[in-house]
Amino acid sequence: DGPSPAAGSQGPGTTPASSPDPVPTQAGDSRGEPLGSDIDTRTCDFSTATLLPLPLPRGPSLPDARLLTGPAHRLLLAIRNNFLYAFVTTPFIMLFGLIFAVMVNSLKRSQLFFRTCFYLPVITSWVIVGNVFAYMFNAGGAGLVNYLLKDVLGLLPAYVPWLNRTWTANLVIWLLGIWKNIGWAMVIYLAGLQGISNDLYEASMLDGASRVQQFWRITVPLLKSTTFYVLVNMVIGSFGVFIQVMMLTSGNPRGTTSVLQYLLYDKSFNLFQFGQGAAIGMITALLVLLTTVVLNQVFHTEGGKAE
Repeated sequence: DGPSPAAGSQGPGTTPASSPDPVPTQAGDSRGEPLGSDIDTRTCDFSTATLLPLPLPRGPSLPDARLLTGPAHRLLLAIRNNFLYAFVTTPFIMLFGLIFAVMVNSLKRSQLFFRTCFYLPVITSWVIVGNVFAYMFNAGGAGLVNYLLKDVLGLLPAYVPWLNRTWTANLVIWLLGIWKNIGWAMVIYLAGLQGISNDLYEASMLDGASRVQQFWRITVPLLKSTTFYVLVNMVIGSFGVFIQVMMLTSGNPRGTTSVLQYLLYDKSFNLFQFGQGAAIGMITALLVLLTTVVLNQVFHTEGGKAE
């Protein structure tokens, strides 16, 4: 018996045809073998760290040191801007809130109308107010403030890019915070004024005290607890500033108008650096706690009442 015909031949008496290329299968390679059959799975590491495109976030037990190595030290800038917001806006909110409360309280009628007018900015959406301020402080001639100061009054030689410069952008953010919170402070002070007896004012009038003397000698001292309440709420609220920064500047230019809450949002949901975002949240909580303790010591409060 002779050897068997070679593979691909047509048998005796026929001309051998060229062997066709193997047809790859649907789930195989050009050799007809399944894809990945030559991979040694014993040497492959299928751990979670190799499957995720980003490094796993670090726990929030300690602040992430990388926060201090970013461009322009964004964390320090955010802390600075939060404290500046508190130092600038809180005195104006308390001052104008107290003045408007005394004025409204002295009215014989239409108190409800004026209280409603002053409180309207408080209940207005931050998004709506932010868009209005963005239009008012537009960089070009379309901005209402630039139009009034340059085209109408002629006080400016050129249009000011209010939201594109560090300190003018911060100024706009501060103005928005002051305007929106005056009504809240006025309502709180108005409630405190309701607790002051009119007999004190009548007795002081018999002693010849003027309106200014009544304000400084009676109204202000008896509103100390109310003032402490407004102060603590305004300072703590300053560390929660977020929407106005996002609507007006988004932290620009180069993070110099960013605040802690916007930096937390940017790190967590734009850059997906959740560890740094958690660290920023812890830093914010510690700053709020420390500030509250300092205010309690300064006002010598005991049992929630200022002495």
